[in-house]
Amino acid sequence: MANTDKDSQLRILVVEDSVITAEQIKEVLQQASVPVDIKVVQTQNEALSDGKAFSPDVIVLDLLLRQGTGFTVLKEFSNAKPKPAILVFTNYALPNYRNFALLTGANYFLDKSRDSEQLPVIVDSIAQSRGIVDDSDKH
Repeated sequence: MANTDKDSQLRILVVEDSVITAEQIKEVLQQASVPVDIKVVQTQNEALSDGKAFSPDVIVLDLLLRQGTGFTVLKEFSNAKPKPAILVFTNYALPNYRNFALLTGANYFLDKSRDSEQLPVIVDSIAQSRGIVDDSDKH
């Protein structure tokens, strides 16, 4: 029987305004070896309100949103206690954006066009550092 205890899952907030891209990100994140609880929001305001209530361990964050900006979300969550791991995941992997995001508190800066396979690897690493492990092999 699967353990559905919240502490045994990694809570991931996906901030992405494209429904199709958000679904693709969810599929990739579900390839992680640890159990994940994924919540998707599409705007800056949803990320700030719903995201805080969700209390994510990880945020996968698009920078350019139709409503608001990922930079505002990044700044707000960088000051959260405890601070979630923040993975900027953007089509605009420009050096200035990368530098600003990392200086503002992003832990990772990934290019959507070439780095999606890194998402589950990074999630597994974060889960391990937070003591969340895959217990599906235990009997």
